Amino acid sequence: MKCKIIRNHLSAKLDGEITPAFDAMIEEHLMQCAACRREWEMIQKQDALLRSLSWEEPGEEFWANYVSKLKQRQAHPVHFRFPAKAVWIYATAASLLLGMTLVLWLNFFLQNTGIIEQPQPELVAQAAEKAWEEKVLSNTLQGDPSAMQEIIQFYSSHPWKIPYDRILIAAQDAQKEIHALALLGSFKTFQAYKIVCKIYEMGHEKKLALQTLAKMNPRKSLPILVDAILNKETNRYA
Repeated sequence: MKCKIIRNHLSAKLDGEITPAFDAMIEEHLMQCAACRREWEMIQKQDALLRSLSWEEPGEEFWANYVSKLKQRQAHPVHFRFPAKAVWIYATAASLLLGMTLVLWLNFFLQNTGIIEQPQPELVAQAAEKAWEEKVLSNTLQGDPSAMQEIIQFYSSHPWKIPYDRILIAAQDAQKEIHALALLGSFKTFQAYKIVCKIYEMGHEKKLALQTLAKMNPRKSLPILVDAILNKETNRYA
């Protein structure tokens, strides 16, 4: 469910004007969307503030003289004429206020109809994280030790984000192959193991690739190591 639909019904939810089923859908969305949850909390705070205000009722003396004062004003109306300069000032202020109101209304309309999407904090944070990840991964494949430690820690807590294909493409560069193998060897996942096997088949650092495979999974790498020993062309790598 889109955020704009949820936000359009938050006031109705506060007043209890929506069905229980739709209210449950809104509650589920609020648990998942931090931006809409903040909007809901703000509406609740505003409602609580308004309810906390105390309104002082006019006293008996006011109501006792109300009718007589009203008749007196009707019998002797006061006519006030604005100076020409004051009229011009108020007209200008009214025009400016009307223009600002139209601009705000148009902006609100475009955002709520989807023509202009307001950037969500989650999307901004995701974009910043992605930019950081790209930069650190690039520095890692260039041989930066500190970047290597940072990216290993990041992918250890976010294993689903490991860009195996990109690392394999980078390994085709002889200058980046060593660093790609070192990075893959730290993951010890099945997908990382498969990528190292491909680097061993296609790359130049076959000895390092064999050592990485043996480190990642000694038992599974045994046939590859035996084949390397028996193969005269790769015997020097065993």
